[in-house]
Amino acid sequence: MKVLFVVSMLAPMAFGVELRGLSEGLEKISESVSPAVVEVAASGYGPLQDGGMTKVAVVGRHRSTGSGVVVDPNGYILTNAHVVANTQRVRVSIPERGGRRGTAWWDAKIIGQDEETDLALLKVERTGLSALEFGNSDKLKQGQMVVAMGSPMGLNNSMTMGVLSSAQRQLREEDPMTYLQTDAPINPGNSGGPLVDLDGRLIGINTFILTQGGGSEGLGFAIPSNAAAGIYLQLKANGRVQRGEIGASLQNMTPGLAAGLGLGQNWGAIVTDIADKGAAAAAGLQPKDIIVSLDGKPVENATQFAMGIFRHRAGEIVDLGVVRNGKEMKMQSAILARSDGANQLAKKVSAETNLVPQIGLLCVDVDETTMQMLPGLKRPYGVIVAARAPSVSSQQTPLQQGDVVYAINGKLIPDLTSFRAAMGSFQPGDAVVFEVERPGKVALLEFEWE
Repeated sequence: MKVLFVVSMLAPMAFGVELRGLSEGLEKISESVSPAVVEVAASGYGPLQDGGMTKVAVVGRHRSTGSGVVVDPNGYILTNAHVVANTQRVRVSIPERGGRRGTAWWDAKIIGQDEETDLALLKVERTGLSALEFGNSDKLKQGQMVVAMGSPMGLNNSMTMGVLSSAQRQLREEDPMTYLQTDAPINPGNSGGPLVDLDGRLIGINTFILTQGGGSEGLGFAIPSNAAAGIYLQLKANGRVQRGEIGASLQNMTPGLAAGLGLGQNWGAIVTDIADKGAAAAAGLQPKDIIVSLDGKPVENATQFAMGIFRHRAGEIVDLGVVRNGKEMKMQSAILARSDGANQLAKKVSAETNLVPQIGLLCVDVDETTMQMLPGLKRPYGVIVAARAPSVSSQQTPLQQGDVVYAINGKLIPDLTSFRAAMGSFQPGDAVVFEVERPGKVALLEFEWE
């Protein structure tokens, strides 16, 4: 009986030791990660209501807050694109040495945004900052413990803990983006903050929650670090993201298709069409080929293949496993730049000829060539915003890539020369109203020149 009594006394003590070890581990994570977590405050202009039959959007001033994470000691910060959308001014609060959060706010410049992944890159003029190392999100496992940090409800430097509910969650079948799902409490204001593993490595960027009541219900989602790292490098280098494609149409391979077409393979992604002079044609792909692997990883269906291509940049080479007439073969395909009007324009502009220096944007005239690249424009004149110039310090405006500027303060803007002249005429405190076309609507964007 004495032995049993000793064991019963030791068991709670051992359990306490384990809990104390977990607590100390979380404290160390907080100490290492907190100095790289920032609060983001943005102010600007965005849609307030639907213009109805007039198809003119009413735009007014709004403010938003979120979080961000330092990924480069020289002042580069990742956050969510929706945190800084339609923004005129962005500021960040950076922790001081020792993890204390300072009272001073720093102005941040938007280097670039990528709406498809909801990521944005900011830059502050500081060096020697604490930065997080990117982890490998491809190696994450369901059930793995994770920590989320950020500024929920404006409560900066908050920390929550949970597990990975899913290491690869696709929310919409037509969307190639996959997310990390976690039950670590994530609330409004956490957007853009880091999701880290128990080694303090950045494994995701917290981006949204699914909720019925408006609060955290254990359904939080983060952009995987491998996807975020690729977007970061492109935004840092070019201020924009150039995605790729191989020039092939695919759909899910099914047992019904296999039976009807007399094919022995009943899973994978079947090629239904090949673009002329595309990468797929050059690689030797043919209609009715079935892609069963991408870079050595199995491809169960067309959606999974699209997810894999989504993470590659133009110019890279991918390895394909293909089944043709019952025989498996290996191929390599280049990734070509995905063709869309805005990115085509971005490739044709340069700082020497297209820069509007006051606002740090690269713009082109609306003419016959650009109207073919952006079909459906409402007017045959104006200036198109092609890209943001990443290295130019300038006035922030609510203009976005693809916007077509038709007028400023009621005065028509027929070309780039008149646009530059208008931008050079404003003084601090002046009210500025852009009349722009965004897909489907003409909008009035107002802001105050600083």
